[in-house]
Amino acid sequence: MRILGNLLLVLGTCLAAVGAAGFADTPESGAWPFFLGGLALCLAGAQFSRLAGKDAAGPAQHPIAVVGSLRKRLRTIVESVAFLDQTRDEIGSEEFCSRVDDLLRGAFFEMGLRVDEYQRLLGFSDYSRVWEGVAIGERLLARSWSMATDGHFAEALEEIPLAKEALDRALGRLESLELG
Repeated sequence: MRILGNLLLVLGTCLAAVGAAGFADTPESGAWPFFLGGLALCLAGAQFSRLAGKDAAGPAQHPIAVVGSLRKRLRTIVESVAFLDQTRDEIGSEEFCSRVDDLLRGAFFEMGLRVDEYQRLLGFSDYSRVWEGVAIGERLLARSWSMATDGHFAEALEEIPLAKEALDRALGRLESLELG
């Protein structure tokens, strides 16, 4: 449906442009029909595109379900960082960087795509209390990854307990929220 909408928008724009070109000092006889037909196609294309966007978005989720998905993602991240913290004496630099990179590009990125939705559902005050720990944890993980790739692996490992602490704080705050 989106392709049809885009096609109608393009055709409508072209048709309206042809019609508008006919408006000179003395308008040509077919200018108005071309122009109005092009506008009609543009409106139809916009409507199809809008409907296609609603279909792609899927049904709206209940706020508790959305917060539940945030809680689940955050728990997964906390568990992954806890594992990094527990195995930091046994893990090598390459594996460490790979695991942190997977977290940053995966779970953190996916959560970041929905920050507006989380803020709207939680309210700014609760959102900021939770997201403070998420942002600090993410920043510390990115910093540790950078240190490890620059050859300062021992220093990179020192950031992991701090990141875990910030993420634990965020999860604790999220779990303490009372959602109706």
